[in-house]
Amino acid sequence: MASFRLLVLDFVREYLTLNGASPSYAEIAAGLECSRTRVKHAIRSLVRDRLLLQGDTPRSLAMPTERDAAIRALVGLGYRVDTDARTIAEPVTDPPLLPTSSLTYPRDGHSEDERNGDGQGKAGGGGTSGREGEASREGHS
Repeated sequence: MASFRLLVLDFVREYLTLNGASPSYAEIAAGLECSRTRVKHAIRSLVRDRLLLQGDTPRSLAMPTERDAAIRALVGLGYRVDTDARTIAEPVTDPPLLPTSSLTYPRDGHSEDERNGDGQGKAGGGGTSGREGEASREGHS
């Protein structure tokens, strides 16, 4: 989290504790010696991340409760939380994960020896290649 967001969050928390009501953007900007636009962007970001709550009316900033923090933690872990129905569903992936693949090889008609990699097949026989065999036969004839 950026340090300015922390400053805004701390200012709002302290203001709520001392005054029992939400500060205005102008009061936050004056307290942090910055522009109201910068405060507005920081608050929008904090609300998006659910670190700060904001209602529909001016001066409606509030700190999340422990319940809100718990819900945010569950959502972060992938649970689906329906606060209206007060239900929590198991974590689900969107889209669903693909099934695990299995490694199966088709039968292709090759001999076992060719599949094992010696390249000679069943008729290979000896340990010498064709040219070496010819050379050894010519020398012994």
